[in-house]
Amino acid sequence: MTSPLKYKLVGKPRVKFSPSEGREIALHQIQALIDLPKHGVKAGDIGGWVEGPHNLNQEGACWVEGEAEVYGEARVTDDALIRCQARVYGSAVVAGDATVEGVAKVYGKALISGSARVSGNSDICGHADVSGSAVVHDTDIEDHAVIKDNVKIVDSYVRDRAVVRGDMMIRNAYIIEHAHIEGNGTLEKIAVSGHARISGNVTLHKVIISDHSLIMGDIVLRGKQEDGMNTSCRVRGRMIFRDGAYVTHPEHMLAISPIGRDLDTLTAYTGVTTGEDGKQQAVIRVARGLYTGTIDEFIDHVIEKDAGERKEETFIYLQLAPLIKSHFARAVKELQAVLDAQSSESH
Repeated sequence: MTSPLKYKLVGKPRVKFSPSEGREIALHQIQALIDLPKHGVKAGDIGGWVEGPHNLNQEGACWVEGEAEVYGEARVTDDALIRCQARVYGSAVVAGDATVEGVAKVYGKALISGSARVSGNSDICGHADVSGSAVVHDTDIEDHAVIKDNVKIVDSYVRDRAVVRGDMMIRNAYIIEHAHIEGNGTLEKIAVSGHARISGNVTLHKVIISDHSLIMGDIVLRGKQEDGMNTSCRVRGRMIFRDGAYVTHPEHMLAISPIGRDLDTLTAYTGVTTGEDGKQQAVIRVARGLYTGTIDEFIDHVIEKDAGERKEETFIYLQLAPLIKSHFARAVKELQAVLDAQSSESH
C-alpha cells in the first residue's frame, strides 16, 4: 500500500540563477498535506523551497521550512529538518534527525546525519561527514573531514582528512591535513596539522600542534598572555605529551632531538603527580617513544634498559638530565604554588 503524500508544490516558482549549479533554477514552495508533529507542522502549513520532489522525501517527518532552500541533486530524508535561511544543494544529503539552520550551507557531496545540528554561517562541503550528536556553528568543514559523536565546534575551520570525534568542545580552531582528535575536553584557539594526534581528557588553549606530535591522556597545555602579547605553545616534530602534563607557558616544555641512532626525540614538560599523602605534586615529566614518567624515573629506566646496548645514548641522557632539571626548576616551583593554592581553596 502506497503511503499518502505529505506535501505538494504550490504557488509561483521562485526563479534565480545558481552559481553553484551553473544554471537557472526554479524553486517551488511546499505545503503540508498531513500533520508532522515532530516539527510542529500542521496540514495546510506552507513550508520552504525545493526544486522538485526529488529534494524532499515524501516519507518520514523530514521537512523544509521558512526561507530554506533545497535544490540540485541534494536530498533531505528521514526526519531531518532544514529551516531559517539554510541552503542544501549539489549532491549533499541531510538524513536522520539532523538539522540545518541559520544561513548554513551544505553542498558538494557532504553528509549530515544522526542528530547532528549545523547552524550559523557554517559551510559544509566536499565529502565532509557530520554525524552523531555533533553541533557545528559558524564553522567551515571541507574535503573529507569528519566530525562525529558529541563534538561541539564553533568558529573553526576543518578540512582535508582531519577527524574530530568524542565529547570535545572546540572553539576558534584550525584543524587540517591528517590531524586526528578524539576523547573529551576543551580546545580553544588551536591549530592542528600534519599527522598530529590528540586523545584523552585534554585541555588546550593557544597551542599550535603539527607534524607527528602526540598528545594523549590527562593533559593541560596553555599558551600565555604577557605584556599584552599572546604566546602560543608550539608542539612540533615528534614531541609527545602523555598523562600528567600540565603546561601553562611555552617555556614549560622542551624537545631535544635527534638523539642516538634512532634519531629519538625527548620531550620534557611540567606535570602533575599524586604523592603518597594524596597531595598533588609538580614534577618534570619526560616522554620518549612509548615511555613516559618523571625525569628521575626516566633516568632509572635508561640505566636499566639501555646501558648494555646503547651506551652512547645512555651517556647523552645522563648528561641532559641535570640540564633539564635546571631548566625547569623555576617552572616546577611556580606550578607547585598553583597546586597548593588550588588545594587550599578546595578546603
